[in-house]
Amino acid sequence: MKVLLVTGFFPPHAPLAATRAPALARFLRERGHGVRVIGARNTDFPPVLDHGLPEEDVTFAPVDAPQSARLLLGALVRGNAAAWRGLAAPLRTAQAIAAWPDQRIGWLPHALEAADRLCARWKPDVMVASVPPHSGLLLARRIHRRHGIPWVADLRDLWTGHPYYDGRGVVRLLDGAAERLALGTAAGLVTVTEGWRSLLARQWPGKPVRLVRNGYEEADDTADPSAEAEGPLRIVYSGVLYGARRDPRPLFAAVRTLGLGPDDIAIRFYGSEPDLVRAHMAEYGLSEPVVEVLPPVKRAELLPIQRAADVLLLLRWNDPRENAVLAGKLFEYIGCRRPILSVGLTTGEAADILRDGGLGVVADDPAVIAAHLTDLLAAKRAGGVPAPPAAAAESHARARQFLHLEDLLHEVTAAPRPAPAAAPVGAVRRGS
Repeated sequence: MKVLLVTGFFPPHAPLAATRAPALARFLRERGHGVRVIGARNTDFPPVLDHGLPEEDVTFAPVDAPQSARLLLGALVRGNAAAWRGLAAPLRTAQAIAAWPDQRIGWLPHALEAADRLCARWKPDVMVASVPPHSGLLLARRIHRRHGIPWVADLRDLWTGHPYYDGRGVVRLLDGAAERLALGTAAGLVTVTEGWRSLLARQWPGKPVRLVRNGYEEADDTADPSAEAEGPLRIVYSGVLYGARRDPRPLFAAVRTLGLGPDDIAIRFYGSEPDLVRAHMAEYGLSEPVVEVLPPVKRAELLPIQRAADVLLLLRWNDPRENAVLAGKLFEYIGCRRPILSVGLTTGEAADILRDGGLGVVADDPAVIAAHLTDLLAAKRAGGVPAPPAAAAESHARARQFLHLEDLLHEVTAAPRPAPAAAPVGAVRRGS
């Protein structure tokens, strides 16, 4: 089967969290399928990821976003002149429309041209559009209409149905219409949480909808289960905070309550918003080296840092709308085989995975977090914080999840399945 993958975030021109699309491409190649990728050549991300594919199989389309209009409108919105204050809301709407449906829209015409050239010499049997950015759905619809290729939407995040979605007025109307128009032409839908799968199944009755969680890559699962007793308790968080949504302050409050110093604890943030973290630190009287904010690092460098941590920090928005959100970072943490401390919402799919598997502790109360830190410090000084049970992580391997997506691709193309011997190392064969 020949598979075309289109996505606006593909390494190295992608954020640190964009690991699913390249992992899917590698999985399909290992399963014996032909794979080609069309991605966006974003220039605003440091090259922290590698895709691991032959360079000739990946095409990057330039992103000609409407920068001039967007930047001008942004400058006006941010201006302090009183004359502009009454126009702030309409200017924000104009700014959003200037880059609609997202700031990557400028890649669409170039990506469509790349798809035309590819289809002239290598006609795909099926296409997968992995989003966000959601302009990828519009691209997939255009390619489908032009070349008749059946396609599957891989919704890593929902569009208008995502709890972080904040479109208003005309932007919300445009987004909703575009979402319905694009997904209406998809042969199948894939998403990453059961809550979102149920929502999509209700919205699109009769269309196949599959749950394919992110999982972790078994090639990354090389953590040494031994723990270190020396030094402070090391807690690591990687990624952004999304403003006030992912809030470390309950942890900071617990550290202040216990009066922990640099000999006791070392909390490290990689790639987070430094001004926001430091503002939270100041609020609770914390300073370096108890808490440090470090720049993003390449994933190959980050994984050993996470494996060497005593505890990995997961931050969740303390809002019921977060119940159906499963950050890909959760599964990467699981693959690192270190205990997880989840701070924020104590319900939902992420909380259930951690509790049911004995993979970590879920809390939003600083007193509960303080008690857990006390236990962790005692374990550290007694010989090291132990790793979670290895068996609990195995069902979350990414290859096991991708088998469900591969099945859907066969379903929408009616293509024969590959022989079980083609499974990648560590993958579970059907029937096992």
